[in-house]
Amino acid sequence: MLFSSAIPLVFLLKSRGHLFLNSEFGKLISFRFLTDILCFLFEVTIENSNPLFHFTLPINFYLIYNIYSKVFNLKSIETPLFSVVLGVFCYELYNNSILESNQMINVISYFLISILGFVIIVKVPFNDYIKNVIFPIVGYYSILFFYSIFEDQIDNSIFIYDYIFYVFASITLFLNLIFSRAIWLKKVI
Repeated sequence: MLFSSAIPLVFLLKSRGHLFLNSEFGKLISFRFLTDILCFLFEVTIENSNPLFHFTLPINFYLIYNIYSKVFNLKSIETPLFSVVLGVFCYELYNNSILESNQMINVISYFLISILGFVIIVKVPFNDYIKNVIFPIVGYYSILFFYSIFEDQIDNSIFIYDYIFYVFASITLFLNLIFSRAIWLKKVI
């Protein structure tokens, strides 16, 4: 499931060409694929992908913020949002080992992605971009938000972790298939 992020990237390159990678959505698709490749490499080499996620979560937040900004004006809250995300990132980097989980930035960034996306869904007239990009992002990161709240309990229970792993693998595949469908049917710009 980890490499399922290659599916929307292949569809993107096949249907839109490499120039579409310059769009906000194309950047997110490319970044998700790069992150998955690096996650695999970190797991194989040092058996810990936490160092990667310390740095990719703020970038992921930035990319999704840019997608949201495409359909809704967020300029008035841009500075506070990035101050919170970067502040939490710096706090965790300073106070935690790079090998430890970065639960606080997970909770904050996933919450902000979910709540901002929900506001956009409510305030912006429903269209193909909302349906095929914003809505799936909100659903995916809302689930990740709840996981991140209970991450310690989940990670400390083999039974729960094994079950949740399959749930998250499935929703990740589902998100990538939704993105692929949207690209193939030319529902995203």
